[in-house]
Amino acid sequence: PTQWFGFEASFFGMLQSQSSITQAPFLDTLNQSTLTIPVIPVTRAGVPTDKDFVLFDDGMNIKYRGDLQGTDAKLVFSPLTPNVPVLFSPILGFNYLHYDNRITITGSDTATQTNHLIDSNANNNIFGPELGMRIESSSQWLTIGFEPKLTFGINRILNRVITQQIYDPTEANRLIDGTQTRFSPILDLSTHARIRLSENLQLTLGYQFMFMTNVSLSEQNIIWNSPALITAPTRIGLDMHRRDFWVQGLNIGLQFQF
Repeated sequence: PTQWFGFEASFFGMLQSQSSITQAPFLDTLNQSTLTIPVIPVTRAGVPTDKDFVLFDDGMNIKYRGDLQGTDAKLVFSPLTPNVPVLFSPILGFNYLHYDNRITITGSDTATQTNHLIDSNANNNIFGPELGMRIESSSQWLTIGFEPKLTFGINRILNRVITQQIYDPTEANRLIDGTQTRFSPILDLSTHARIRLSENLQLTLGYQFMFMTNVSLSEQNIIWNSPALITAPTRIGLDMHRRDFWVQGLNIGLQFQF
C-alpha cells in the first residue's frame, strides 16, 4: 500500500477437468439378432449424406479435459469517497487468462482393420488491460464487497486437429493446425464476505463469475467431412470459429495478516 493506491497481484489455477465416455457395441433391444455399433456420421465433400460414417465395431472412447489458469496485477486506488459506509475504489491493472481444452476420440473397426484417432486441441491465451471498481462495506467483524472488472483482452489462439486411420489402416497421422488473434473481452464479477475471527485471522467466502467472447472450444472445432470417394484421403478438418465461454464457482479461504 501507498498513500494513493495499493498494489495487488494474484494467481489462480483450477484443478484439471477430465471426463470420458465409452460406448461398446450392443444387441438391439427390439431385434436381438442385430448388432448396433457406435458411429460418427460425416458429410461427403461438405454435403450431408446417409452413406458415410466412421465405424467403431470394437467400441468408441471419448476423453475430454480442460485447464484454466489466470493471473493479474493491479492498482487499487484510494476510495473516491472516504469515510462513508460504502467505499468505491477504482482498479487499474493487467490480466492474463489461459484456457486449454482437448477432446480425443479413439476406437477400432475390425472389419477394415483401422484404429481411429481424432484429436482436437484448442489453446486460448487472453491478455490485456483491466478496469474495475471495488465496492466494500465494513464493520468491526464483517466486510462485504463486490468487484466488477472488465478486461479488454486479446486472445492468441492455437488450434490443432490430428487424425489417423479413418478409412485406411496404412494412413499416418494427419495434422491440421492454425493460429488466430481476436479481440476477447472478459467480464469478471466477484463478491466476497470476510468474517473477522481474531485480530489477525479472517474467514473469506466468495462467488466469482467470468464471461468471455471469442474463445476456441476443441469439441466444436472439428469439420466432420469425408472425401467424395471413400478411397481418397481423409478430409476431416479444422474449424476456426469462436464461441462465448463462461465459468463460475464458490471459494472459501483463510486470510492471515501480520
